[in-house]
Amino acid sequence: VSGYSHKLPVLLSKVAGKTKGLLQEIKQKGPNDPEVQLKFNKHRLTLLREYMNFDREAPYERALYNTRQVLDGQAWHLQQYIQFLEDLDTCNLQSMIDVVEEGMSRLDCDAYAHGNVEAREAAEYVQTLKEAWGFAPLYDGEQPEERAVVLPANTTLVYQTAGPNPEEDNSAAEVFIQCGPTHLTGGNTKDDVILDVLAHVASTSAYQKLRTEQQLGYIVFAFLRRMNGAQGLSVVVQSPSASPPQLDGFIEDWMVHFREAELGTLSDEEFSSHLLAVESMKLEKDKRLSEEAYRYWGQIVERRYDFHREKREVAALRSLTKADLVSFWDKHISASSAPERRKLAVYVHSSKHTSDTVCAAEEEEGEEGGGKKKLVLVETMEALRKLKRGLALFPAPGEVKWEK
Repeated sequence: VSGYSHKLPVLLSKVAGKTKGLLQEIKQKGPNDPEVQLKFNKHRLTLLREYMNFDREAPYERALYNTRQVLDGQAWHLQQYIQFLEDLDTCNLQSMIDVVEEGMSRLDCDAYAHGNVEAREAAEYVQTLKEAWGFAPLYDGEQPEERAVVLPANTTLVYQTAGPNPEEDNSAAEVFIQCGPTHLTGGNTKDDVILDVLAHVASTSAYQKLRTEQQLGYIVFAFLRRMNGAQGLSVVVQSPSASPPQLDGFIEDWMVHFREAELGTLSDEEFSSHLLAVESMKLEKDKRLSEEAYRYWGQIVERRYDFHREKREVAALRSLTKADLVSFWDKHISASSAPERRKLAVYVHSSKHTSDTVCAAEEEEGEEGGGKKKLVLVETMEALRKLKRGLALFPAPGEVKWEK
């Protein structure tokens, strides 16, 4: 809730009471009440429609989503949500009542008061919630842990699916090179900021090469993907003319070009300019109170408490050299020199590119003496879940010790 500080306690009390009261009202009327049934089905169908409309999203959006499905240690797929919402024997008003009642009886409560409020008042806000909902805390070990999958070394994992929209002419591919843990899961701040800089430099280069020069499609971008304590470099391309395996090849060719013609020849002036640009983004002042609040809340809700991250990262950033960037690229990203390259390629095929698909898992020769590099093909959610059960996970991100 937000608003005038002297009115917040009243607003919070009313919202908390209404939330609990709504559940009691539904229970009193009963799950067979026509009015309650009508409202429940209205919201069920609205949610179902939103999930089903995802099939109409652009192919690159589905590629991004599928990448998250692979990397998340434990994730439900939208199709599973749809199946549940369509099953009226399971998704019904009584089930909702039981789940909500059980969920509100025992839970963890994270609270954050920002602005014109004192510590005593913040504690009173939490007490208001406790009194309104009457919940007990979770037991130790019940809190969910968000962990990322460790991609297999010296392997290209291909997750290949057909685009669900037959009217869509574009195909898409995301190539993700996993570079290890962040400082929260056993890595270090230096590696974090090296990837920040590499992603900053690569984003312009990938767009110039793949979009402007080769004209593969309008959607081209490279970015740093961080998820549940793991990180790496991602490149996404959506194209009406090239199939996903072809896009994968173009992305690999760009990576070779980028290493030799751009990263390897970076001048001192260009290097300093990139460092300054990344530093400026990290030190940019919040323009509104809400921006600062959301930034802090993100650290709290994820249980990281890394409130001085920017200051620590800028200190590491200022100590970087060009050799650090090149060494990191060669160790983690380069197809020819990375000793344990971990690659994920996500393909979304349009109807006109279905003939150009990866057909079977097989070993392929590594480049320039890199040895055998395995290729693993996954095409269904069931196969993906089976594969992930045999893969290791990064440690759960932990708290950061910080000075007051």
